[in-house]
Amino acid sequence: MDNVSLVRQMSIADLFDVDSYSHPFSGFNYREAAPPAEITSFQRQVAKRHFGVHGYFTKQVWSVVQAYINAFTQPGDVILDPFGGSGVTAIEALMLGRRAIHVDLNPLSQFIVQTLLTPVDFKSLEQQFNAVMQAFAVERPRSDEDIQRILAHYDYPRGIRLPRNADVETIEQLFTPKQLAELALLKHLIGQCQETAVRQHLLLMFSGLLNKINRTYHASAGRSEGRGDSAMFRYYRYRIAHSSPELEITTVFQSRFKKVLAAKMELLPITGVGASAAQSILQGSATDLYPIRDESVDYIYTDPPYGSKIPYLDLSIMWNTWLGLHVSKDNRAEEAIEGGENKKTKADYFRILAASIEEMYRVLKYDCWLSFVFAHSDPSYWHMIVVTAEKAGFEYVSVTRQNNGQHSFKKRQNPFSVLSGQLILNFRKVHNPKRRKSYTGNIDAQTVIMATTEAVIERHNGATVEQINDALVIQGLELDMLNVLSQHYDDLTPLLRKHFDCGCDGRWYLRGDKPQIGQKGSVSIVSKTPISWG
Repeated sequence: MDNVSLVRQMSIADLFDVDSYSHPFSGFNYREAAPPAEITSFQRQVAKRHFGVHGYFTKQVWSVVQAYINAFTQPGDVILDPFGGSGVTAIEALMLGRRAIHVDLNPLSQFIVQTLLTPVDFKSLEQQFNAVMQAFAVERPRSDEDIQRILAHYDYPRGIRLPRNADVETIEQLFTPKQLAELALLKHLIGQCQETAVRQHLLLMFSGLLNKINRTYHASAGRSEGRGDSAMFRYYRYRIAHSSPELEITTVFQSRFKKVLAAKMELLPITGVGASAAQSILQGSATDLYPIRDESVDYIYTDPPYGSKIPYLDLSIMWNTWLGLHVSKDNRAEEAIEGGENKKTKADYFRILAASIEEMYRVLKYDCWLSFVFAHSDPSYWHMIVVTAEKAGFEYVSVTRQNNGQHSFKKRQNPFSVLSGQLILNFRKVHNPKRRKSYTGNIDAQTVIMATTEAVIERHNGATVEQINDALVIQGLELDMLNVLSQHYDDLTPLLRKHFDCGCDGRWYLRGDKPQIGQKGSVSIVSKTPISWG
């Protein structure tokens, strides 16, 4: 499937045709722009263009992204996200009247964002959707013989091996025979649609329902059967559910139609008749942004993978295979992760991320900004990012803690040992960058760790793991001690267990100060599992 040919998008050359864009705020001072303060109020589900269209492994909060774009740019500017993911940066840039470049290695990312930004006739889309539903109602399997007949007649993915930690070996084992037959029939009927844009939107709905029509689907406790997600999003592996409800596929498809239609309604200002939004949605590596010329981008907002947390390409096999999207060996070699099927090391991850930062520096204009969203409990990762950025020529300016407004399933299951939230590092590209003061060795690292942790606990009357970790990272940045701190810990758990108390409210306290029973209803519980980001 040639996705690039299916989408109305501008070439890189056309995107940078500055004569087509005016800058009405000519007095905008890029160099002296400042990042917004932490945003604490979220309305994640308000933006239908992001919520409910298609599941993805991580999504930045759209209102946070908007705030940063507004702070650092003006209308008409070019915004780049080289780790584009679900497309929040590109879409919000376009909604704010900017031009957008979205880059991601994962063809699933390209497919989702391109389809969302492709104009489509709503009447034709509804007619074709109804035609597919009617044909499916006539041909759907109603017996074991029907299932076998459909599986023999229609194509479906088979024989594709899953990662070694999967509960099953090949992709077809992720589905019951009935699910396979219904999915194969539905995809065949969608393929009969002659209008390219309409067909792509129906495939987007089909891809979205895959999240629930498979054997890894886990219904959320205490909610209706349809409120849940697949193990790939919940556990980051292909884990077969012990008890998984077989949802009615037409009900899920109908829900996908409504949610995609709601998203398209929101996107009409940038995809409707007369809209002039300029975007380029690319599948490619952040280590080689070759279509983008030097010093041509006005702002970069990006959220790269956090080490070994999520092997994106491995976990996208189900979607990419059903959609016929190809992932090459080169794609896997360039993926910025640790572990995965290629067993990448920490050094591999550092090398790829460093090359990506160097490319970001190349394409960014002088006096413009890079906002680098990151989360990790090991100071050495933060040290690598800042040092690499400074070596490339960036000036480190500030860091802002930013809650992302939600906890992952892992965080909810392990509130004492899993970190959530993130920090946003802000760098500026200038001709004579200031350098942070170098660590001279006259400050004891253990003293900094203990004093910082105690101060955070006292300031908040008990602190979360996130508050402690963020304070240590920020202090390490200010004192140029991240590398030194990384020699003392790469996991906060042993330090916290040794010197502090943890209550079952999930907060850490000074010894003897933890709440007693009756105070927040807590008792002392000490985590025995390593702290990780989740």
